[in-house]
Amino acid sequence: MKNRYLITLLIALLCLLYATLTTSCTKQDIPKMTEITVKKGDHHSWPIQIREGKNIDWCYEYSLKGCKYDLGDSLQQFDLNKLTGVKTDYFSPTNNSIMVAFRYNIRKDNFELFYYWHDAEMIPIVLNDRNYDVWVVENEAAAHIAKATETDDRLFIRMVSEGNEVTFYLNETVMRWRLPAKQLYLINFWFGGQLPAPNDVSVLHVKTK
Repeated sequence: MKNRYLITLLIALLCLLYATLTTSCTKQDIPKMTEITVKKGDHHSWPIQIREGKNIDWCYEYSLKGCKYDLGDSLQQFDLNKLTGVKTDYFSPTNNSIMVAFRYNIRKDNFELFYYWHDAEMIPIVLNDRNYDVWVVENEAAAHIAKATETDDRLFIRMVSEGNEVTFYLNETVMRWRLPAKQLYLINFWFGGQLPAPNDVSVLHVKTK
């Protein structure tokens, strides 16, 4: 009787161990982050990311570790780099588009995050009892997200659309817009503004959904 009890207990322990090993998240299960780079003297990033769809639900994780730069001009340094987003025009990100943007603050040694859009109708959202600071110049606008991110922080970005409404989630922030088209295309990482990258500028990213 005692031996039967020990055998039953041993089998239960082996089953529990097997279940743990087969369901736990190992290094092989975690998608590897890949590097996207804007070369010195350029604006465009490589490799190109291609994705499109209607009623999307896209999720990405980013790291800005390799994105420090010094343009030697305070005005240009505070221009915005476009990290990712969606657009309705396959060829142009400046028509009916929504993006997550960032800039590197040399004095504070951190990255400042923004929502950035062209020709999109913003639907106001109050988050944590506050509105975003928004400014508009011609057909483009930007909303400053108050919390800056440090070099080692990860950015979790989710882009969801239903019909003509598009919602972005960036870490703990959220913003919603209306676009005139339902078909959306992924926007690639772009450096600047007016000046090209003064050195190789790289982001790490992985598609999680």
